Amino acid sequence: MDKQAIDECDKVVYLDFGYQGDCGAAWEVGYAYAKGKQITTLAFGENISLMIANSTNIDFCPEQK
Repeated sequence: MDKQAIDECDKVVYLDFGYQGDCGAAWEVGYAYAKGKQITTLAFGENISLMIANSTNIDFCPEQK
């Protein structure tokens, strides 16, 4: 169902909490990238995955307080 949802969407939003990501989410981002989807990453940690960062169109890192 996730693959079908990515096929049908225009954009993907990925929430990144540093090294706490999971392989399923990484696969979904990679699949969306391969399909040419716009990917927005909201990074809440300091250690964003380089593979995720390099496959996104937009990175937004809110300030930590």
